[in-house]
Amino acid sequence: MKILLVEDDPQVADTLARLMRIDHHEVELARDGLEALERVGATEYDAILCDIRMPRLDGPGFYAALGRSHPHLIRRTAFVTADSESPDVRQFFAATRTLWIPKPAGLAELRQVLQRLTGH
Repeated sequence: MKILLVEDDPQVADTLARLMRIDHHEVELARDGLEALERVGATEYDAILCDIRMPRLDGPGFYAALGRSHPHLIRRTAFVTADSESPDVRQFFAATRTLWIPKPAGLAELRQVLQRLTGH
């Protein structure tokens, strides 16, 4: 499975990528929403895991832009966040009904969300 991981923290990105590679997934990294939009324009992904808080273009901004440019990828996008208690983040999740998992995410949580996004 080819996964785009959108995460600005290098340590978190490395940890999540290593966990997903245990299951032999191909993981590509984007450091923010703008870089992620460039990547989805050039490559097809089976799933996208995205942080909420990032510089330049945050998770909600990326999600909105993705919906305009690649609407078929919306249902294959989930979020990973350490900020799930913030009112604006809770409102975003309630409004979009997107899947999300808390940081730090473990292998079981990643497997579950990827299975729900892709059906396998």
